[in-house]
Amino acid sequence: TNNENRYVRKDGSLVPLTWSARWDPRDKIRYGIARDATEKKKSENALKTSNERFEYVTKATSDIIWDWNLETNEVYYSDNIKNLFGHTPGYNRDNLPFYFEHVHPDDRERVVLYPDQVKYGTMINWMQEYRFRKANGEYAFVLDRGIVIRNEKGVGVRMIGAMQDISLMKEQELRVMHQNEQLMEIARINAH
Repeated sequence: TNNENRYVRKDGSLVPLTWSARWDPRDKIRYGIARDATEKKKSENALKTSNERFEYVTKATSDIIWDWNLETNEVYYSDNIKNLFGHTPGYNRDNLPFYFEHVHPDDRERVVLYPDQVKYGTMINWMQEYRFRKANGEYAFVLDRGIVIRNEKGVGVRMIGAMQDISLMKEQELRVMHQNEQLMEIARINAH
């Protein structure tokens, strides 16, 4: 079953076929059915192209791409979670404990989303800046964005997003703020 080959049509074009066959020992004959697999091949090629696109995008960016299945609570994290933060990429079976433990305690209440809140709420887009703990225990500043995918009844089924490490930008921001404070102090001293 499901053997594949190509046949040449009368016009010279190729058609992919999927075969199912069965041997009849009594009649000593093989019966076969061939189905045109053109649409199946188009779908397979489109899926392959889409998967390749996703893989190349995750390699082209330093962002961590994540995909949260709201029905199973399973989350996929791209390889960049290893590259940036030292955590294991791939699928995490139960996202909430992992995520909750790694969001800085001071940011948790503001940042952590719960499955029912996302599934049955009205949110479409989500964006937060917060601190996320790396595998080595240090915290990185991140900008995290997501979009909720809803079914025809409006119930959230997935949330897909990208987490960006903005630690360098935050350090520069803090440095500029500190320099401004020093300049204000100098100006205050000079004014007296």
